[in-house]
Amino acid sequence: MKKLIVAITALAVIGMAGNALAIGLTVGGGGGILLPLGDLADMVKLGYGFGGGATIGVLPYLGIDVNFGYYLGMKSKAMEGAAEGAFKMTIIPITFGVRYNIISGGAFVPYAGGGGGFYLMKVKNSGVDESYNKPGFYFGGGMDYFISDKLCINFGTKLNIVMLGDDKYTMDTKEVSKWMFMTLGGGIGYTVM
Repeated sequence: MKKLIVAITALAVIGMAGNALAIGLTVGGGGGILLPLGDLADMVKLGYGFGGGATIGVLPYLGIDVNFGYYLGMKSKAMEGAAEGAFKMTIIPITFGVRYNIISGGAFVPYAGGGGGFYLMKVKNSGVDESYNKPGFYFGGGMDYFISDKLCINFGTKLNIVMLGDDKYTMDTKEVSKWMFMTLGGGIGYTVM
């Protein structure tokens, strides 16, 4: 009896997932800039990068986002006791979340969303390499402009907050427990189904 209930539940979930995918799957990629905020802005300059992802339509107004990125070029500012560029950082966000289309069905589709994931960070500090895998979350929004039924141009922004946990940084006697940055970018998306 338990196996029958598990089998029926599994088939129902698979059926719902199939219906969700029938609403739409959009894949895409693009590039943009990374703007350090808060304590991170005191340490590094503007970065740049690229990324990609997919949105699985669950309802006409609701989707599940899966994203990745690669941001580099963040070098330290000239600080007391350190030369400019002595500190370099690369961030690779791997995130998933929820996307809400504020208006759906037209050429312009504004959206908002949020989620979480892991942020892989590589830090080079005066020749010493360090790597961190830290949890974090984001929220943001943007606009898709559909130039055809399947092809869109995207502009968006995300506020990312990475929790450092026990790996806190000390700057000018101030302990930093999280890094915040905003990504601003654009790209292209293609609706597969």
